[in-house]
Amino acid sequence: MPEVKKCLMCGRSVKGRSDKKFCSGPCRSSYNNQLRSDSHSYIRNLNDQLKENHRILEKIYTGFQKATTVSKELMLRLDFHFKYHTHTYTTRKGAVYYFCYDYGYLPLDTGGYLIVKERKGDSALFHPTINNSIDKKVFKEKMPERIKL
Repeated sequence: MPEVKKCLMCGRSVKGRSDKKFCSGPCRSSYNNQLRSDSHSYIRNLNDQLKENHRILEKIYTGFQKATTVSKELMLRLDFHFKYHTHTYTTRKGAVYYFCYDYGYLPLDTGGYLIVKERKGDSALFHPTINNSIDKKVFKEKMPERIKL
């Protein structure tokens, strides 16, 4: 007598092809969604926080329609998390801007933050920030061909 296969999701018997693992399409979808949710929850949570930070910066910037200075207290009240950003941009003078996609902020000596929007064509948009401790030649060699510095 052939062995009765059980659905990996619900445990019901599976009929059909010998390599079939699920009793139905919804069971297959539920099983795969469950696998993805467990393994990608960290990435999803991180992306959610980046999007929230972007939304906050965008709201502040578009409220003034230009770069503006805000207090740290306001940023914290809006639930901004400073440790989450997509990239940084260091100016020639050494000022470091932190970006969440195309909106960013510059910490000021006064304790506030200058909120900015990255313009298309700026080097920060097309070039990754190179840490001073990394040799540029080594960095270029490790970059994929399609990304030009």
